[in-house]
Amino acid sequence: MKNDNCSMVYKLADAYYRKNKSKNIILTSAIAMSIFLIYSVFAIISGKMDADYLLYARNGGEITSTYLENASKEQYESIKELDYIEELGIKKYVGYAKVNKMDEGIVEYLDKVGFEKLVKPAYGEIHGKYPEEKNEIMLPIRWLKEYGIDNPQIGMNIDMQLRNKESGEEYENRGMILSGYYTDYVDPGINAPIAYVSYKYMNEQKIDIFPVDEIMLLQSNLYDVFSIEEQLYKDIEMLDEQQQFIGQNTLVRQSMEDLFGNYLVMGCCILIIMISAFLLIYNVVNISVRREIKQYGLLKTLGCSLKQLKTIVRIQTEKMLFKGVVIGGILGVGVVGILIRGTLERLFFKGKGDADSISIFYWGYLLLAIGIVSLTTFFATNLAVKKTVRLSAVESMRYSEYSNHVFVKHIHSAKKTSILWMAWRNVKRIPTKFMISILSLSIGYIAALGTLVITVGTDTTNNILKNPDFKISSIIEMHMISEYIPKEFSDQTPVIPKSEVEAIKNIDGIETVNISKGGFAVIHPQEDKALSPKMKASAGESREEFATLQIVDQKYIEELQQYVQKFKISADIEMLKKGEGVILLHHHELSPVLEEEVDKVPGTNISFYNLDSYGKDDTEKIKLGEMKCAGYIDTKNKHFPDLQMTTNGTNIIYFIISQEGFEKLGMDEKNFVISLNVDTLREPIIKQNVEKLVENVNKKSQEWNQLLLYSNSEHLASAQSYIKVTNLVLGTLGIVLLAIGIMNYWNTIVTGIQTRKHELVIMESIGMTGKQLRTLLIAEGIWHWGIVIVLVGTVGYGILWLMGESIKKELAYFRFYFPWKLFIILAIVLLIVTIEIAELIYHQTKKGSIAERLRFNLE
Repeated sequence: MKNDNCSMVYKLADAYYRKNKSKNIILTSAIAMSIFLIYSVFAIISGKMDADYLLYARNGGEITSTYLENASKEQYESIKELDYIEELGIKKYVGYAKVNKMDEGIVEYLDKVGFEKLVKPAYGEIHGKYPEEKNEIMLPIRWLKEYGIDNPQIGMNIDMQLRNKESGEEYENRGMILSGYYTDYVDPGINAPIAYVSYKYMNEQKIDIFPVDEIMLLQSNLYDVFSIEEQLYKDIEMLDEQQQFIGQNTLVRQSMEDLFGNYLVMGCCILIIMISAFLLIYNVVNISVRREIKQYGLLKTLGCSLKQLKTIVRIQTEKMLFKGVVIGGILGVGVVGILIRGTLERLFFKGKGDADSISIFYWGYLLLAIGIVSLTTFFATNLAVKKTVRLSAVESMRYSEYSNHVFVKHIHSAKKTSILWMAWRNVKRIPTKFMISILSLSIGYIAALGTLVITVGTDTTNNILKNPDFKISSIIEMHMISEYIPKEFSDQTPVIPKSEVEAIKNIDGIETVNISKGGFAVIHPQEDKALSPKMKASAGESREEFATLQIVDQKYIEELQQYVQKFKISADIEMLKKGEGVILLHHHELSPVLEEEVDKVPGTNISFYNLDSYGKDDTEKIKLGEMKCAGYIDTKNKHFPDLQMTTNGTNIIYFIISQEGFEKLGMDEKNFVISLNVDTLREPIIKQNVEKLVENVNKKSQEWNQLLLYSNSEHLASAQSYIKVTNLVLGTLGIVLLAIGIMNYWNTIVTGIQTRKHELVIMESIGMTGKQLRTLLIAEGIWHWGIVIVLVGTVGYGILWLMGESIKKELAYFRFYFPWKLFIILAIVLLIVTIEIAELIYHQTKKGSIAERLRFNLE
């Protein structure tokens, strides 16, 4: 007769639950730890990436990732149809406004998407709304303070001086109504303040939106800086050969690359987390349920149906799952909330506003963690119960995972090899449990090492430490000082005086000195075919331009040659090396059409004239000589060899030339930049001396001819907050994953020994001494330990090396470093843990006499 006593089933489930307190604690802890692991890892990573995103946005003033300048309405409509473009906005430069008597601010118009989606996220403390009427304007707080307004009110009148970009230099006095104001976080020394006006203002000033100055694009995060440009050029037809897309990584992608290097590494980290959580729960559930197979067999003998048996197991599992979810959820939410809102805001956002927009609680990740852990728990439970279902009642009551057969002749042997052999037999008796414990420990071990590899390799300190300790350079920009040529600045005028260079070299404690040298010249871009792509890119029509020629040594030329060969760049390095040609450097300024045109210029001539020739008739110009163009190279390529360039390379044409070629032109050699590496202990004193020398030079120089001093230690100090947060995030992940591995190993060993108590007592009863038993248990742990160490030292090293190579493709400054010290420390820690576990188990199994233990384990 079918037994369908539901009340009895629940009573049995409750009785088993109360009886198995140790099992319940272990499984509840495993569930809680898994919930905490999954939630905290995802939440901390997201919090860090959100913080990076917000920081990048505030530093940049917008979240736009790609631009198209001077775009037509047709192009705008075509881009809008592309499925990989998530946001598309319009930016129109309207004109300028006086901030004070000297400085100018920029007046812009943005469409709704441009402001709401692409610019607004970079601002803080936004009050009011974007202008809608023709007399309305939106201003930054720093601009309002320039007007003496410390307490702005929406709707207040502000008298401003405005001029349109087409109206020449004349400003118009006009009263404007403040529709809104905001706080920006860009560097005020570099970025002018921006005022926003309405579409109606544009109409009044008869300014057409199209062609638009900039189309602002935000692409899918799957596209990097190179792939987005390539795809857009395929899908959108350019108006002319000068027009080009300027691509960048999205801020989301950039924050991911800064933390992990690329999506592959991030995906592997997430996979490791999921596997670690699954192995922990599966192992604990599988072991705990299998320990009850004899009891379940007895229930089957008494008439319990398979459905009722499953219900008994399910009820117990649900109770433990509920407790584990509550504990793990509270622990994860509490720890992550404190870490994100406290640490990230305290270390990250000094001077960059607050972190209110960063979430401290992620519902989605908590639900994901609960869902994954719940499914894993029930999946593991069902697998274990199926074992019971397949056995008959009698087989279930006799079930044991371990064979009781013992090699007696080895027990009585005093040889250590026999004990080790017995330990190896015990370790590999159940391959599934053995593999799970080895895999879990190895994953945790490799994950802990991997987090340090990523932390050390992606540490921006690597990039900063490549810089010299001190760098001295000039603020000269030739296009800005043309009015001083040749009376105040000529071919013979030094940039950094030679006397100061010698004085710096003589300072005690300076270890190495690197000086960038070269000269300035006048060129005629309209006459030299080689310069045509560059001039088309900048829409330049001037008959005269200034050029910078920087001397590069043979070592750098060799590096450049390897770079050109590796990336198949069209440049004649041999021509440069022989002193017959120059290479033009540009900052990603060429469209695909112009890049094709560049392939035709190598070998064409470029004429150079001295500075005294600037502004003179052709008959009065003094020609220095000619050089062949050896090609163009983009300095923004992440793998471009490091070159200490002078600060005036952005707005003028910039060449590199060999020493031999420079001497052929007969130019006066100038010191552009001096970089110094110094004795660390004497750095503070050296800094004081160098500062005095620079200060003395600047006292004798005009404002346009000043020197700048860069201190790498100050740069590193300012980056420490960012570095600490990154290291904290990755270090936390490694510790948690290693803890999961150790917990899994503990559960495997401890629960395994529990099921072998009867076997161990029998072995003692037939002659195994206490010393041999202790040695056996320790040997079993050492077998686990040794296999893990070998796997991590071989397979783990290979995995981490491949991961490093993958990251290096994205981060040029990445340095692979296998943390051997941590490897040894963790090996020692794991060895101690395995020995302590064996000792603990040994002392537990020795409680009571052999007869008492035999009787207890047979019951």
